[in-house]
Amino acid sequence: MLKGKSKIELFDAATGARLLEQHDSNLVTDALGIIANCRDKTGLLRWWIPGSPSNSTGIGEYGEYLTGCPARAMMPLYKRALGGVLLWDGNIAEDPSVVIPPAGIGEVGHAGGEYGGENIYRGSYNTNESGEISGGYRHVWDFDTDKANGVIKCLSLTSFHGGNVGYHGCYDTAAFPMYNRGYFYGNENRYDDASAFGRIAFKGDTETTARMFYIRKMEDGSLRVYRRNGTEVWYLKAPDPAKVSLSVNQITCTDRVTLPVTPIDNRSCIYVYKGQIHEVAKTAVTRLRHRIFSLDGEQLSDKTVNLSFNMSSGSYYNPAVYRDGYYYCFTHIDTDVVKADENGNEISRIQILKAITDEVWSITVNEFNGEILFAINVQGSGSSATHIPYTLNSKDVLSTLGCNSFSPVVAHLNSPMYSQYVQTDDPCSPFLFFSDGYFCSIIPVVNVGYLATINNLQSPITKTSAQTMKITYEIYDE
Repeated sequence: MLKGKSKIELFDAATGARLLEQHDSNLVTDALGIIANCRDKTGLLRWWIPGSPSNSTGIGEYGEYLTGCPARAMMPLYKRALGGVLLWDGNIAEDPSVVIPPAGIGEVGHAGGEYGGENIYRGSYNTNESGEISGGYRHVWDFDTDKANGVIKCLSLTSFHGGNVGYHGCYDTAAFPMYNRGYFYGNENRYDDASAFGRIAFKGDTETTARMFYIRKMEDGSLRVYRRNGTEVWYLKAPDPAKVSLSVNQITCTDRVTLPVTPIDNRSCIYVYKGQIHEVAKTAVTRLRHRIFSLDGEQLSDKTVNLSFNMSSGSYYNPAVYRDGYYYCFTHIDTDVVKADENGNEISRIQILKAITDEVWSITVNEFNGEILFAINVQGSGSSATHIPYTLNSKDVLSTLGCNSFSPVVAHLNSPMYSQYVQTDDPCSPFLFFSDGYFCSIIPVVNVGYLATINNLQSPITKTSAQTMKITYEIYDE
């Protein structure tokens, strides 16, 4: 049984005197078992066979998260799967099932490998003091005076890669994004044969101009796969993954059920939040329309929102999303996301770290922690399309998971216009699903910033710019 304990020390930067030493212990979460065994609550990953390197291209060792078995990418366990640390400004419920940060939590700092850059959140690995101990491993990280300043209430071990970039991304060009990246190649019939691409294909729906946005787990274990185009919203019925035999990443769907929902247009944003289907669309330069439906398509509300600011004119996609009383609007006029209240009044602007050279097509809100997930097409079209994935967390902190480079994240043979992050009934999971544009299939990826442990400190620790900090974390089998 894995156990862990931490020691945090603060030192006076001027004299070197130790000012504080605090010891704490942790809870080990289910994250490692979920990733190693490729399992989720929907049962989808039972069908998943990761793509082979001949069909996908990763970046160095990080490519293993994309091209091979996640369990292999986690080995050796103590160095790779548990080789990073995340520092939080609030306590996290000590529940083994909590494997990604909950809503309202903020990241104070993070650390993985050795580091000497300007990132004010990232510490550096202390190779000299780290190493094997009886039955486990000791990790030591140092934080200089300009790193991880603030109030620390909780620590979490994460993967080595997750420690390098933190949960909410980074601005270091030398660091890698937390989600997999690489190219996917296939043939024209990917909705019928996904075995070579590390995807899960839903066989039986050949609609090629539709987005998948939600996979619902029913009480009998069966699945409903929700898709939409410019004129219809429907779901496909798929069997309970536990009751059918494996068939090279394919799930044969039995029926297609069309809901009584006609999208406002093909550019509207449709997603599921808190058990309801939301549709938000720009209907004029200063106007949104927001409709809410049950999961069976019954209309619950229809609201027009007059904005105090301008969206772009013309045929640009201007996706907007509603979350907890606020609208987040991509104007396409600049690189800002505008946050507006229920009545459309601008509250603030959140700057995207990179200029948008093309468009944002769709947005998804995570049911568990309210994170807004979206991808920006930054160059080209068709097979040269490049995506940068972003998140906007519940504290309105915007991050690019691709850091400061336009390195490819996911490139499709066809237009990414119909791609979207796909929600499931397992919103607290280290796995994320990304729909494959034209075809009815999804690509599972691993969020390498998972919570492997939860270590709530007995007393909060405040680090200032007059102090350095050392974190010693021992993880061992007992």
